[in-house]
Amino acid sequence: MSQIEFTPEQLIQAAKQLLHKPDDILPPSSAHGTAVPQETGDEASYDKTQLSMLQGMNLMRIHRDYLAHAIRYEFLIGRIKAEGEHAMVLDIGCADVPLMRAMRSSMLRPALYYGVDVRPNLITKVKDYYATHRVHFPFEVEYMDFTQAPQTLLDQPWTQVVCLEVIEHMPQGRGEMLLKNIQRALSSGGKGYVSTPVFDGKRKAKHHRYEWKGEELKLAIQNAGLNVLNRWGTFGNIYDLKKVLSPEEKLVWDKLSSYYGPIALSLIFSPNHPEAARNSIWEVESR
Repeated sequence: MSQIEFTPEQLIQAAKQLLHKPDDILPPSSAHGTAVPQETGDEASYDKTQLSMLQGMNLMRIHRDYLAHAIRYEFLIGRIKAEGEHAMVLDIGCADVPLMRAMRSSMLRPALYYGVDVRPNLITKVKDYYATHRVHFPFEVEYMDFTQAPQTLLDQPWTQVVCLEVIEHMPQGRGEMLLKNIQRALSSGGKGYVSTPVFDGKRKAKHHRYEWKGEELKLAIQNAGLNVLNRWGTFGNIYDLKKVLSPEEKLVWDKLSSYYGPIALSLIFSPNHPEAARNSIWEVESR
């Protein structure tokens, strides 16, 4: 049997058809973006780029950021599934609703999925697409700056408030406002999940407005009236992780390295070492 080969252009076109995401839905952002010095201004404007899966495929090498995204969704599916039909999910910065799509493909049946995003054209396209594609649970998306969310939204009994890779796209002061509204949304119970890069004290990604140091974000979370329940690393630099591995972990690392490359090893070992990670996810609750 002869082997069928595809050009990179054919693969990208096939991916577009499978993902139903034309190029104009999201402004692309490269995982390999330029690093620049940190800025501390409190301007009201946000960076509205998004990590583009199609751009990542065009590189012909899956970057750790893309894999980390998929693993975050799998992690959250487990948390949401545990709530069963009572799950009330608020997704801040929902983009083209990858979390909702993961819930849908996992056949979850929550009470509600509600996504908000600051990109009105994106929200319109999501609404248009799902007007003719069935979702088997209550589902809604809305154009909204969550730092100005109405009290009626914050008062709903959310079981999960999700904010993945959002806070770094806004100035520091706006990030603090975001955390305070997450606290208000969790005031009746539930858990919040915030993921973001960990600033190394030197340079941040060019398309990020403000990257937080680990202890700095922890303090901001606490000042917003939230308790930190858990923190996991999502990925890290290999040379940082190797410095903190236990002797037992080093043996496992060496064994796995006969098959896995540095990207996979970073994703495997980062969760237990958030202090050495370049990105982490925080589980929080309201005090």
